[in-house]
Order: sequence, then structure tokens, then C-alpha cells
Amino acid sequence: RYTMQYEGNSEVHLDDLCAADPSLKMRIDKILQNKVYPLVRKAFANDDEDSPEGPLCVYDSIFVRYNGDQARALGRDGASQPLHQDGGIYSINIALNS
Repeated sequence: RYTMQYEGNSEVHLDDLCAADPSLKMRIDKILQNKVYPLVRKAFANDDEDSPEGPLCVYDSIFVRYNGDQARALGRDGASQPLHQDGGIYSINIALNS
């Protein structure tokens, strides 16, 4: 399980939310199957090849709340996570707000 945050950021793992609410897991699974996985296959398809084949799954899913005010106060250009390498082949970021 990945956890590494700059001071001021906070996070919650999707597994923890779904464990507390089984209906949320069903909704997330439906969104993954119908929306996210097709977008991943399309985004990572090569012009010469078809989309990535085989099953897709979520290795880890984290909701991160970035604190832009604190990042600026600490002299960082923007609120983000530290540079890191994910454990999966594909890594996807979805902005929940602008």
C-alpha cells in the first residue's frame, strides 16, 4: 500500500471506504468496468496495435487532498505528491475538481 505525502496533504484509500460500504464497492466496480478501463485501453493503445489485452485491475487507489496554500508557504511550486514510481504498468490520475 502506497503512502507518502507532503506535509499538509491528506489521503484515504478506496479499499477502506469500500470495506465500510459494500454498495460503494459495487458502484466503483461498475464505474471501472464501464468508464475507466475502456479509457485506459484506448489511451494506451498504439496506432499499429489493438488496445492492451487481458484483464485490468486496480492495485491501489488513493484519494489525495492537496493543500496548495501550505505548499506555497513551504516554497513548492504546486501541491503534489513527492516524485515516486508506482507498482503498476499503468498509472492514472483523475482530477475530482478543477
